[in-house]
Amino acid sequence: MADAPPGQYGIIELETDFANIKGVQEKFVFQYVDKKWKLAGYWLSKKFTIGTSHAPNSAFEADGYAAAQLQR
Repeated sequence: MADAPPGQYGIIELETDFANIKGVQEKFVFQYVDKKWKLAGYWLSKKFTIGTSHAPNSAFEADGYAAAQLQR
């Protein structure tokens, strides 16, 4: 992992449907410390479209992004 301290890391990624929003990407990052896996980070992201697809050049995709860095 870029910009991460040296160590062993594991990542779990999944797609979740919440009550008010569908297709959210969740990412859990774990770090192996003192012979245990500990949660090191959690990210949510959602791809969405702005504009309409009926007019040329009026629609584009963007990634909505929210992250929470957990204290170790």
